[in-house]
Amino acid sequence: MIIPLPPIMDDDNDNLYVASDGSIFSSKKAKKAHEIYLQKREISDIECAMELAIRTRPSRYERGKQIKKQNEKFIDDNIENLDKVLSKKELNFYFSEYNYYITAHERCPERIQKLLIEDCPLCIKNIKNPTPALQKLAFDKNPKTLPYLTIDITEDMAMKAISIDPELIQYVKKQTPEMQNKVIAENPLYIRYINNPSQELIKLAISKNPRAINGISNPSYKLQKYALEVYKKEKDMKEFHEYEYARYYRNCVGFDTQKKTYSIISPFY
Repeated sequence: MIIPLPPIMDDDNDNLYVASDGSIFSSKKAKKAHEIYLQKREISDIECAMELAIRTRPSRYERGKQIKKQNEKFIDDNIENLDKVLSKKELNFYFSEYNYYITAHERCPERIQKLLIEDCPLCIKNIKNPTPALQKLAFDKNPKTLPYLTIDITEDMAMKAISIDPELIQYVKKQTPEMQNKVIAENPLYIRYINNPSQELIKLAISKNPRAINGISNPSYKLQKYALEVYKKEKDMKEFHEYEYARYYRNCVGFDTQKKTYSIISPFY
């Protein structure tokens, strides 16, 4: 608290004037000056109080933790009736911000899980032992949920997933030649995800991108030589720089200490 200044006395005037805080002055001019001072002091006190409140209030992080704790308690108390006690807008908010907490909740009913999967199909990965119906719903909404499914993947489901993302073939156990050819046509480097690829398929992948040989386990000498030929043709070089090839095909290239050059080597013939 700031101590007010003592009354300002004017000896030229015998009249007395009382300010709002009880201070007595002998002139209107002195009283007015004191009133202005009081107003400034009041503003200063308010600013000090505001600064103190700002310094002592919880931080944004702490406030966020408090809100999260309150919302999680609300979910615990109403997990079985979230769709009944919340409006559609509020339900969408909880599904967006607390989807993991809701789906992983041990008392979450299948009805709520279904509503959440319709809004967020990838949340199927948070549900313990989801029912086949929930898994099928998640896949229909987003085929990229394929890695999190435990149901049997049909050929139609696999083709649908591969059409969206060819890399998903790595999660398909029963691969058909049609699937494999489709994936290699999209990206030859995905040959590493093909189960027991045929020599024709491997050669096709290498012809599209010679770096596909890095995805082959123990490639034969013929395949390595074919990859080198494709790479030379791809780069359209008259004199091929063997060191550049060695950077990408270390499993196919060795360093000849006598000739001080890189050359194709392989124990597999």
